[in-house]
Amino acid sequence: MLDQANRAYKNLCYRLLAVSLVLGGCSVGPEFHRPDIKSSHADWAEQQIHGNEVQQPWWSALHDRQIDDLVHKVFANNPDMQASTERIIQSRRHIQAIGAGLWPQLNAQTGFEALQQSQNGPLPLKKIPFIPRYEQVRDAEFDASWDLDLFGARHRALQSAQANHALMVANADDLRKSLIAEMVRDVMNLRGLQAQLQSTEQGISLAEQMRLSVQHQVAAGDQPASALDDIQLVEQQWNAQRPPLRARIKAEAYAIALLCGQPPEWGLSLVHHAEPLPKLPPAPLGARTSILARRPDVRAAGERLAAATADIGEAKAQWFPQLSLGAAFGYQSVQGSHWLSSSSQTSNLFPILHWQIFSAGSIQAGVQFAESRQREETQNYIHTVLAALGDAEQHLASEHEAQQSWQNRQAATEAAIRSELHAQHAFQVGSINTQQHIQSEFQKIEAQLSEEQAHTQALTEWVALNKALAWPIQ
Repeated sequence: MLDQANRAYKNLCYRLLAVSLVLGGCSVGPEFHRPDIKSSHADWAEQQIHGNEVQQPWWSALHDRQIDDLVHKVFANNPDMQASTERIIQSRRHIQAIGAGLWPQLNAQTGFEALQQSQNGPLPLKKIPFIPRYEQVRDAEFDASWDLDLFGARHRALQSAQANHALMVANADDLRKSLIAEMVRDVMNLRGLQAQLQSTEQGISLAEQMRLSVQHQVAAGDQPASALDDIQLVEQQWNAQRPPLRARIKAEAYAIALLCGQPPEWGLSLVHHAEPLPKLPPAPLGARTSILARRPDVRAAGERLAAATADIGEAKAQWFPQLSLGAAFGYQSVQGSHWLSSSSQTSNLFPILHWQIFSAGSIQAGVQFAESRQREETQNYIHTVLAALGDAEQHLASEHEAQQSWQNRQAATEAAIRSELHAQHAFQVGSINTQQHIQSEFQKIEAQLSEEQAHTQALTEWVALNKALAWPIQ
């Protein structure tokens, strides 16, 4: 009996499928095409020579184990990154739900009902002896329904959902790249501030030495008392630089801890174990046009445009009739012995045609709204592409200028070191006094501070350029 029921249900599904193949297969609305944006320059406006496209994560060029470990912690523990993964999963499940609506839906139910009818009701059972008052009804039924996508409304909705899913993926990629770049930048700032704090401590120590020297000279009458006020001013100026540096160092450490998904105090270990600033590696540019395929914001803008294009087709499909097919097959009997016999079979096939003949312009308004949104997203896409190219060019120029500034500061530091060596020799032979010698050391420390700031700025610009180039991070 059950085999017979299965064969009957399969025949019913085959009939539904044949009808859908005859009537379906037509999708209204435009197909998605990515706008072709012409650029007057295929090459970079900045003509510096850099390396080729990277074959590994861009931060690996720093050859820094601490940064590698911190990046791993960001991937594993960052709450925002984990939340973006869940949003992708939700979007994927939404696509599955929409896709399931393209196929027949099957429901099965069975039941048992014991009836007792009134002998004094509208049906006079006392006068109709062959109709029993007590009955037991057994039901087993399979229901199938299928909304035929005659004009592609559901397919367009599926395309829109797929584009929105790709948008979620692009946004998650943008978030990951931004978080990694932010973490590497924070590490560079932390180390730069630590180096500046060390130089500042040297300046404070020198200022104290000069104050003691001047105190002896004032006490001996070799210098006026006003000279002590001057050196105390210098000493306090150096001391004033220390607290804000310490505060900024802790702020960077706390920010790194948050990026790694750790409590703030976890970052204090980075404060107490200072690492040197890494060397500045060259920025691998690659082809200018290749960044558009890597930039998550460009991909996201393209997916928003694709979703808006699919929405036009879904809106236009409302102009056409919607056909739904329903079918039911089962068994019903008041006798348990005949429940699954052929004489107890029931079946029903009911097509439903729905067509909005008059909608008071609501369908037309929906189509016009979707078309306007597509035009808006087209302009947004063009703006995003141009902004992405401009962003990369801007950071390329900034990175080049920051690198040049750092090289100039390095040369200034080397000159200050040579000048301090000359002053040290002159002090040893008695050509200059202690204050003049210490002043040359101040110049060296100030040059070192400027170089450390320029080194940090060059590294942070290098990080920003790599982010703008959107190199793969895994």
